[in-house]
Amino acid sequence: MSRVNMAIDAFDDTTGIRRAAQRQILSTLWSTVAASVTNMLAAYAEWRRISRAVAELDALSDHMLKDIGIARHDIVRIARDGRDATDIRA
Repeated sequence: MSRVNMAIDAFDDTTGIRRAAQRQILSTLWSTVAASVTNMLAAYAEWRRISRAVAELDALSDHMLKDIGIARHDIVRIARDGRDATDIRA
């Protein structure tokens, strides 16, 4: 085997290693970006859910809110956290 061929083979080996490392880095980067986007979408969906619940409860009259045991000042908390067993009005 000539020296040129040996040099080409060595270059191919290092190129393959570099490409594998680049693929690993890009894969990790893509996973990080995808997780960030997923988290942002989940946070947006949660914000929309809370906003819809607040709007729906806020549209009720004081009498209807009293019938279901919710004070107007509790609407945001209930929409965000829900009603739990420790709520005295539950």
